[in-house]
Amino acid sequence: MKESLIVEIYTIGYEPMGESIVFFIIGDGNVLFSGVIDCFENKLTNKTLEILKEKNIEIVDFICLTHPDADHCTGLEKILEKVGPKTYIIYPHNLLQNTEDYDTAVKNGVKKIAEYLSMNKNNPQKTNRIISCSGKIEIIPQKRIMYQNIQTGYKYPLAISTYTPITTVIEKYPAKRLLEKRASLTTHNELSIITAIAIGDFKMLLCGDTENETLESWKEGWNENDKNFFKDTIDYLKIPHHTSNGSNLLLESLNNVRIFANSVTTVYRSSNLPNKELIEKYKKRSNKLCCTGHIEKTAVTDNYGVIKLTVDIFENTIKQEVTPNVEVLK
Repeated sequence: MKESLIVEIYTIGYEPMGESIVFFIIGDGNVLFSGVIDCFENKLTNKTLEILKEKNIEIVDFICLTHPDADHCTGLEKILEKVGPKTYIIYPHNLLQNTEDYDTAVKNGVKKIAEYLSMNKNNPQKTNRIISCSGKIEIIPQKRIMYQNIQTGYKYPLAISTYTPITTVIEKYPAKRLLEKRASLTTHNELSIITAIAIGDFKMLLCGDTENETLESWKEGWNENDKNFFKDTIDYLKIPHHTSNGSNLLLESLNNVRIFANSVTTVYRSSNLPNKELIEKYKKRSNKLCCTGHIEKTAVTDNYGVIKLTVDIFENTIKQEVTPNVEVLK
């Protein structure tokens, strides 16, 4: 039972590309649950590790590798040093079968997941938390973890689900074949994971680089809990794929969501992302919209931007803070 329950979400974007998400659930000043989704670092900065250090996090509860591209997972092996016996490690289907295809900056981290899985193969308590995602998976079912307000007695469940709409694509075309047909082996967006997190009524949808061909089928496995999650309001949306037209079907597929209370995106300079026209469409569906860098590139004081949201679950208040390089679009 708690007197306060706070959620902090940090979306980190680098220049000219690279991203990570860190989130904490904090009760009465103590971190109750910590999570990292992707973990990019560059030669100068690792904001993911800096934020974890600020909170004195030695063991992370939840680590998700959305897909094995360098702009999402350079530095993965450093985050995996914070794995403990009860850490959830989430990774895409077929990830461990294709390590020769990956960028050098990603290979070591992926191999470390494989080694950890092999080392604990006879320990179900650990291997059940190392999850290869195919389709929709309830990583933490809604009633497994509950937070209770000591004053009102009201309970706030934590629920985490992942969606990999690639499932139907893999059934038709093995992932290996998808990768081989690419002219470049530096992108694996077909494998990308979407993470949905709910704490009480507060809802976060955190997307990697999910593309349209998989967004077309991702609703096929939804149950009633999913339908309830994806309606009315999503409080925090990490827009997929740096707001690329390759993922514009997210808006269409979430037609039951009336508004995204807080939307965030990241830059990918070489592809001129975020896409300006698509940004305008997200503006119409969002109360607030921010980008970790300026869409029209300007002189920057740092090589990263951070968008921090602080949510008081009991009081139902939200505060947003941004670093100087963040562009507030709405």
